[in-house]
Amino acid sequence: MRYDEIVSRAWAIVWRHPYLWLLGLLGGGEAGVSPLGFGLPGPNLQLGQPGRGLLGTLPLAAMPFQVTTWLSTHVVLLIGLAALLLLYLLAYFVLSCIVTPALIRAAAEHDAGRAFNLRLAWQVGLGTFPRVLGLRLLIVLVDLLVLIALALLVGLTIVLFAAHQPAAGVLVLALLLGVLLLLVPAGIAWQLVTRLALRAIVLEQRGTLSALGRGFQLLSHRLGRVLLVWLLGLALGIVAGLAAGVALLALTAILVAISIGSLAGLGVQAGLTSAVVLLFVLAVATPPLGGAVGTYFSTYWTLAFRRLELEPAVPYPIVPGSPPPSPGVQPPVGT
Repeated sequence: MRYDEIVSRAWAIVWRHPYLWLLGLLGGGEAGVSPLGFGLPGPNLQLGQPGRGLLGTLPLAAMPFQVTTWLSTHVVLLIGLAALLLLYLLAYFVLSCIVTPALIRAAAEHDAGRAFNLRLAWQVGLGTFPRVLGLRLLIVLVDLLVLIALALLVGLTIVLFAAHQPAAGVLVLALLLGVLLLLVPAGIAWQLVTRLALRAIVLEQRGTLSALGRGFQLLSHRLGRVLLVWLLGLALGIVAGLAAGVALLALTAILVAISIGSLAGLGVQAGLTSAVVLLFVLAVATPPLGGAVGTYFSTYWTLAFRRLELEPAVPYPIVPGSPPPSPGVQPPVGT
């Protein structure tokens, strides 16, 4: 298994077929690493007369009252934006369950040397949507159960200490710390299994539970190879995460500058309204940006899945209407 070939060929595929970026933008991309946090520094800038802040013309003492007034008079706006954001995220999640398998299948077809296009990719996405949705809902369920278990342990620890039972409290606290430590490797393994299972659904036409079994099988039988693919993807993801973070930071800085300008030029009421709307725009723009960046990593993992070589897999069926393979081009071993 040539890891350098996977890296370079994945980039060649996404570079030669721009429609893959569109699929990633719509939610088909997968992050190489967990999202990196980037924050704007908050220097204590004082401009203008004493008692006046960055805006120079707005007394800081009046800010709390005006903010409170704005909140009380713009409840409908806040609720409306929150509802729109929730609907947007729900729609984006559903759409991603279509375009993610579409991107995976398109990458695999191009890797095998077969002609493929956006229409066929969309057809694959629609056909595998129920199974991909089932897998993702199962992932959400497992994550919720873990969070509930952690919350119960934290709550039990607090209750025991509050009831003046330090010995039992320390015991539960030690159990909580042990669970947290165990969750690190378990979380990585679960992420790898679900990532492999997703490709088993798309490329091997498996059901949700069968795909999870396939993911566990690949992880256990090819642990070294899967971990090397993950570590290499982690390194690449850090670089991509930094680049995406810079882009997001630049966008955030622009929106912050516009908000500050609105506060200075329009007053607190209109300025806060524009700032909240711009924050909504930022929240809407962030998922597609992450998906576009993740286009490469989705392709990278698809190519790695096809080269794990656990056993000769049955070739996945060609989409009806798909052109035959290019002459002289053979898919990699394991397909």
